Amino acid sequence: MDTEQPEKRKRGRPRKNKLTGKATTASETVKSPHDFLNASQFEKIYLNEKNPISLYGASRSTNNFDMRSLHFHGLRDEFVETLHKIWQKDFDSGILPVNGELDHSNKIQLPSIDDIKIHPSSKEAFQKIGLKGTIKFDNTEMIVGSMKHFPITDSFRRGVVINTGGLPLVMKWCPLHIGNKKYLFVNVVPNLEGKSVVSRIAEAEFNYNRQSTLLIYECSFTGEESSCIKLKKRIILPHSIKEMHFLQQSPIEDETLMIYVDSNGSVQVWKINHELLTSKDIYTTVTPSMILKTVNPITTATFTSPSTILCGCSYGLLAHFTIPNLEADFVLPTRLSTITAIQSSYPTEPSTTLLATTDFTCYMLPTPSPSSSPLLPPTLTECGSLRDLLFHPRLLYNPQIEAFTLSEWPVILRLMTARDPVSSQRAKIPSGEVWSLGSSPSGLVTIGMTNGTLALINWWNWLASEDRKQIPGCLILYRLTKSKDQWNLDLNYKIEDSKGAANEGIRKKQKSSREVRKINLNEECVLGCGMEEGIVGCVWGNGMLVIEELIY
Repeated sequence: MDTEQPEKRKRGRPRKNKLTGKATTASETVKSPHDFLNASQFEKIYLNEKNPISLYGASRSTNNFDMRSLHFHGLRDEFVETLHKIWQKDFDSGILPVNGELDHSNKIQLPSIDDIKIHPSSKEAFQKIGLKGTIKFDNTEMIVGSMKHFPITDSFRRGVVINTGGLPLVMKWCPLHIGNKKYLFVNVVPNLEGKSVVSRIAEAEFNYNRQSTLLIYECSFTGEESSCIKLKKRIILPHSIKEMHFLQQSPIEDETLMIYVDSNGSVQVWKINHELLTSKDIYTTVTPSMILKTVNPITTATFTSPSTILCGCSYGLLAHFTIPNLEADFVLPTRLSTITAIQSSYPTEPSTTLLATTDFTCYMLPTPSPSSSPLLPPTLTECGSLRDLLFHPRLLYNPQIEAFTLSEWPVILRLMTARDPVSSQRAKIPSGEVWSLGSSPSGLVTIGMTNGTLALINWWNWLASEDRKQIPGCLILYRLTKSKDQWNLDLNYKIEDSKGAANEGIRKKQKSSREVRKINLNEECVLGCGMEEGIVGCVWGNGMLVIEELIY
């Protein structure tokens, strides 16, 4: 008769259960991975186990559904607290869906994790200060809409400083020109109290669903000293804009398309033509040509062709739309967590898409299309880990060099080719922490930093250098500082050299730490920047806008 032999205890300390935190010894027996859960928690897990999407791509290394759910959605303990802070409006301005919707969707993704300690955000992204609706710049009180030209005789630079009258969330140059006139689109959230300048907005005052204004500036520089900057449009929007993109190569000569991700979780498609840009109505409202929606909130979007749009959603879903259809062609599960940024390599062929998620990782995949197999999961290539949650202000694509540029760390930029994501290059920025990136048709990259600095970098010089560990340098265009109640804009050019960080050193640090820097914006932070045929534009957190024509 066989007698059951007692199981021998293995050497070493007993392992801890990752969910309960209790040590499990050999003498303990666990009948089910759900034994420690109560009835309501078990019911939620049972219902989610019947959901094929929840089990899609689950880990084979464990039979515990809770651990598989965490692995699938990417919501690990170290950044759940950070996500909660973003939900509480300690966030990169307007980059996530409506507070309640995102909170609800992630609660569903974590049905049985009730013991994670989430502390409410104590830091406010923007705090109110008493500027009384004006910017005191260069001993000049600037009211809403006022402009001040650069001192041409002293600086030999042609540009203007503008008071936008609010907090500028997004700024983009329109590729459609009329003669020598170029158009800059700026989305501004006004202050609730009616003050013209919002240096910082308190957490209790900012609402994802509050109205915003889309400002359209007409810029033309003629002659050696004359410049003309006009405010052409004030378009009232029901919500704020999280992202804004233009179709760079339109098949129609005198019109283009603009898409923006609305803070209510939808995507609006506008047709931009000469009639809209040249009409005399300054205050107006515009009916969008299309409004794209899915069941889940849309967090980011990008053009993949002149008639197709690829959207990233919560739950790690990709939605593909074809203009003018309002319904999605297909929705793909990516086995990832919420997608925070997505960028395609269009018009480069074959098209590739780079996306970043809340698991602090960026992935590359062939751009899905209706002609491919939409029912099959996309082939994802992990191409790097991140120090910050990556949102679209810190991600762009340069078609001139066929490469993506993203802020991998606060002080490190990464250049990644669309054809070979493994052979990427890193460069260290000497002037401060990167907050926004802007591209230009010539391949130059503008870099906005949290300390008020706007820099210009030339990837061509760096790629042509023999020593890739060093970058030739970046040109500092402006530096905004504050002394008492006056703003100072430093117009002195400065070139700062920087040594590129070694790839191995960065990789080791990334594996050892995935901490996220504390989001602590101030009114000196450059929230947006970009260039269009030699004209640079940038916006700061205090509501200032600078437009300048660079003289080569």
